[in-house]
Amino acid sequence: MITKHERLQALENQILRLNRRVNNLNQRSNRLSWVRLAIFLGGLFLSIVIFFLAGWPWALVTGAITLLAFSIVAYFHRQVERSITRHKIWQQIKATHVARIKLDWANIPSISSKSPVTDHPFETDLDITGERSLHQLITTAISYEGRQRVQEWLLNTSPNLQTIGERQALLQELAPLSRFRDKLTMKSLLASTNVAEHLEGKRLLNWLKQQDTYHQSRSTVIVAIALSVLTITLLLLNIFSRIGPQYWIIAVILSIGW
Repeated sequence: MITKHERLQALENQILRLNRRVNNLNQRSNRLSWVRLAIFLGGLFLSIVIFFLAGWPWALVTGAITLLAFSIVAYFHRQVERSITRHKIWQQIKATHVARIKLDWANIPSISSKSPVTDHPFETDLDITGERSLHQLITTAISYEGRQRVQEWLLNTSPNLQTIGERQALLQELAPLSRFRDKLTMKSLLASTNVAEHLEGKRLLNWLKQQDTYHQSRSTVIVAIALSVLTITLLLLNIFSRIGPQYWIIAVILSIGW
């Protein structure tokens, strides 16, 4: 069985590795930012030069190639930024584990719970809830409702032995699945708009219900279809030497922008 010291050492080593990984990703992100800037400025300059040397058609082709290259680099840049976010959240999760082991209350997430019940027999006397409490120490729930559920269990004055046994059995199954639990926490934090905020179950359910009735704007579909038809038509006319290439290139740019 892993001792407390061994687990603490393993977590601290993971945090160090994550630090190095985040630093490497930040450097890669900075390089991609400079590459995007270079592509934009270089493509703009080259398009202007070609415009004066070869005219509109080749300048538009150069602009389209520049836009394509910029979009590809931007895609990979977004992937790196997402990876940085995930690594930072993973690092925060591990740091929170260390804080719980060391009883470092300043780095244990605070609990926003209901006001203490004054006539409760042991809520305030035994530090069950509030700051530096048992509730703050053991609760890893991300949603507001989940935290309130744990608080209700801790403050139950008439516990049921069978229910407690069932919960303990579930906890024994989840105890060795630390990676699964941490991944679940990370997914929950990624689903929130801010890592520091707690999800509200009711708000999430309302959002899911709205997605079931989501309908795409009819005008958006019509414009997208019209641009596609226009692009294909202009391309065919250019192939048969009816018009120049600048028209279908402009249509492609409009389609991408839309």
